[in-house]
Amino acid sequence: MRGVWDIVKYLDLVVSSLGESAVFSAGCAAVALVGTVVLGVPFQDGFGLVLLVVSAGLMLIGGAMSFVTPGKVRAFNVLAKRKVKMEADDYRRTENKAALYSLTGVLLFAYSLLLAAVLA
Repeated sequence: MRGVWDIVKYLDLVVSSLGESAVFSAGCAAVALVGTVVLGVPFQDGFGLVLLVVSAGLMLIGGAMSFVTPGKVRAFNVLAKRKVKMEADDYRRTENKAALYSLTGVLLFAYSLLLAAVLA
């Protein structure tokens, strides 16, 4: 029965990531439109560039978030002389957010590749 819940969890992650990709694509289109009006850059070129930059940023953010492990929190506590406690649920939530950002970045990168292949 646990396998079914894992599939549902990953399906929810994919659906959320597709929604995030749509929002980021709309934002990238708005930035590309401003670049077209203000700078005179062709829309497709600006849109592809902004998509690549945003996708790289999202993948980096997701990767950085996935580095939060119990050992790293303990090292932070020693270095900063603070007491930061993270429960297992906090780690799970952080991993889910990292997966969401990383998958959204990968989807935007795939979208920019598809756009380049179709418009080339």
